[in-house]
Amino acid sequence: MKNVYLLFVEVLVLLAVISVLRCKAEEEISCDNLQITVNIQETHIVATVYPLSCSVVYFVTHYVNCYPIATGFIPQPASSTNLNRHPNSRNRITIQLTATGDVVGSINFVDGTVDDTEVLHLQFNENNRSFQWFPPIIPEQCAETIQYYIEFENENTEESVIISDTSFQIPDHPCTTNVINVTTIIGFDNSRSDPISATALSPISREPPKHNLTLPGIDTATVYWEMKYEPNNLCQIKAIVFDVTDDTAVTLSFETEISVDTWWISYIFENLQPNTHYTYTTCYIMAPSDNRICSPEEINFTTLSVDCESNLRVDQTNDEFIVNWDRCSGNVRSYVLRIQPIEPVHFVPANCHFDLSSTEIILNGTDTTSYNFTGAEASFRYTIELLTHFKESTFTEEIYVISNERTPGDLVIRTSYQGEPSSPYDITLKASWNLPCNVNGRVQRFDYSLTGSLNSHSIVSCRDIALSSGSIDVVEGQVTFKAFIPDIIPSFNHTLRVTTVLARHEGSTMIDLGAPPPAYTSPNWQCTSWIY
Repeated sequence: MKNVYLLFVEVLVLLAVISVLRCKAEEEISCDNLQITVNIQETHIVATVYPLSCSVVYFVTHYVNCYPIATGFIPQPASSTNLNRHPNSRNRITIQLTATGDVVGSINFVDGTVDDTEVLHLQFNENNRSFQWFPPIIPEQCAETIQYYIEFENENTEESVIISDTSFQIPDHPCTTNVINVTTIIGFDNSRSDPISATALSPISREPPKHNLTLPGIDTATVYWEMKYEPNNLCQIKAIVFDVTDDTAVTLSFETEISVDTWWISYIFENLQPNTHYTYTTCYIMAPSDNRICSPEEINFTTLSVDCESNLRVDQTNDEFIVNWDRCSGNVRSYVLRIQPIEPVHFVPANCHFDLSSTEIILNGTDTTSYNFTGAEASFRYTIELLTHFKESTFTEEIYVISNERTPGDLVIRTSYQGEPSSPYDITLKASWNLPCNVNGRVQRFDYSLTGSLNSHSIVSCRDIALSSGSIDVVEGQVTFKAFIPDIIPSFNHTLRVTTVLARHEGSTMIDLGAPPPAYTSPNWQCTSWIY
């Protein structure tokens, strides 16, 4: 008996454990978020709630032509139930948990064909700055209950509102992009259609610029545009873009920024071709949206033809350039003459330095066609540039000029004597000099000559006696030159002449040497010994 009793107790404990586990499993199933499905049959509708273990109570309302025709209450606990069909009706099912009475779900469904509730022809009216639409196609008796849920947003605001009208006035935020969603609400059951979105740009409260004048130049064009002055304007045109196209469809784009208080705009189209027809259009860049508003107006102009062959030329006199040019047709504002030394065309020593700074002369007016420039270096390479300034453009002509060679400058000659005092007939004069910086041309050779005289002697033939002569050919790049002149006569006064010979000019440097030092002079020397 004792064993039977123990077995009975164990069975009870096991059943209790199973019961507890079963209760815990049931407790773990949540009925707070139910899913409802509707299956329309031929004679009825089957509504089912998931999870199936959840016990619910159904409330059912049928609407036909916007009015309820039947309301059903199914009190028995169930997870699935059969509902009567009402063709061409809207239906709302609300469910409550049997245990608590809490409403935990609802569903709207359509039995048969009903009218479309989406609004029609949603559009933006720029005249009164409002969105407008047509009501959905629904029975007339529903019109009293229809409302519209509006969701509106732009860069400045975000709003939602329920209205009965078929238009919505946007807030006053000019130059913004506005987005609107319109949802139809059938008031009796709060059902909605799918939302429809539309985007529209608010109208410009500021008048766009107006074309005033276009002045073509030779390779430019100046355009003038006028803005209406509106100091309290909230809307801003922040830039204008010009698209300039020639007859070959080549387009140049120009952009100019403008501020909110700009009232006069001028802009220069550059890098155009002379004597060419152009057409340009304008687009306005709006702030802050960066939207473009393009004007349909096309403006035509033709650039001026080129007639400016100045024929720049130069005549020279000594150190002067006489620059001449021909007068250009058109509205010349000024001429600018630039004279730039470059380098000498002949060899000069490395220690020679020249002023290579440019000279610029501005000549206003169109009557001047000549200019005399003085101070040109001799035998120098120059560029001479003439800039002809028109109002809109500049033409440049440049020529290269080599200035004339001129008489070479003086030499610095150094002399000394060589010989033995005991041999008065064997005295040699050593003369040396360097190539000067103002040689003023390419040196071909140096000629030298020596004369002597007894100036105090009464015999004319004892004066300016030619004693010696010679020449030194110049090698390109040579700087130092030397001459050794023999047959110096004791007691005679000597004169040395060195001549620098260029291609077309020459210049002489003469120095009086006097008599050789006393050590080389014989007191018994007589001029008559040299008379033949």
